[in-house]
Amino acid sequence: MGITPQFVARANTSAGDNVRQTWETYLATGGWWGHCHVPENDHWDPGPIDQAAFFAAAGITTQEDENMPLTTADVNAIWDKTIDGVPMGDRLYFSHRRAQAALDKAVELEAKIDALTAAVAAIKTGTVTGEVTVTGGTLTVGT
Repeated sequence: MGITPQFVARANTSAGDNVRQTWETYLATGGWWGHCHVPENDHWDPGPIDQAAFFAAAGITTQEDENMPLTTADVNAIWDKTIDGVPMGDRLYFSHRRAQAALDKAVELEAKIDALTAAVAAIKTGTVTGEVTVTGGTLTVGT
């Protein structure tokens, strides 16, 4: 068959359950992927299938990843564990989303700082011509 008989990422349970992978992970990891895992795909099959039953129906014996110290059952138990009524998988997903939003904002602010630094440097070297006005705390440089 040529493909390791294991799913490489958890199955999603609904269209809103984002289990997409990064291109780096997707391209570097062998095994069975669903459309829901492929970066930039806009559909979410296979959905919440029973992975063991899937392989059993095909007569394939699955194997545990030898680099993983936990069994699939252990990982699923951790993923499904609830804290204050919220499954760990949801906590991890939303923590990732918040971290990504913070990173995106930091990149946006860094670009603004770079632009302001360049504007101040231009003012210091006298290369700016035109009118300079400050309105409401905003420095406007016209050329």
